[in-house]
Amino acid sequence: FKKGTVWHYDVSGDSVLVRAVGVVTRVDGKRMEIEVNYFGENEAKPRRTEAWTAEVRDGHLFWAFGKDWGAWPLYKFPSRPGDTWGFGEGPKTALKVRHCGFEKLELPAGKFDKAIHVQVQVKAPCDGLDKAAEAWLVPNRGIVKLERADDVTLILRK
Repeated sequence: FKKGTVWHYDVSGDSVLVRAVGVVTRVDGKRMEIEVNYFGENEAKPRRTEAWTAEVRDGHLFWAFGKDWGAWPLYKFPSRPGDTWGFGEGPKTALKVRHCGFEKLELPAGKFDKAIHVQVQVKAPCDGLDKAAEAWLVPNRGIVKLERADDVTLILRK
């Protein structure tokens, strides 16, 4: 992706936010920074901004959804349906990602015949945290659908 690449998402599951716009603000080798602004209905000024990062390293696509979360190994190169990967065990945070397979999606941004569906499970027993998030990735398009652990869903509009 190049600096200036833009994604427009519809947002659901939030009582106020209805859309999000992500813009690549920096590309440095295999790492990119994305500013994601969330908007309410008919609003020009964002209500919230997140700093996402994506980086290819150690055979994985790492993605961080804001400063409060570490970078997740969202995809493993190569991987097949049924493969799992992750890190951490015991009382510390454990993260496991599962390649759920390829799916056909019909979204406002178009039809995707082989979207890669991954599920991310985050557990931190000492904090009582046990959350799941799901993402659908399309090569050269990025994340086309994201069901976050906070029950907010983003769907690519354009």
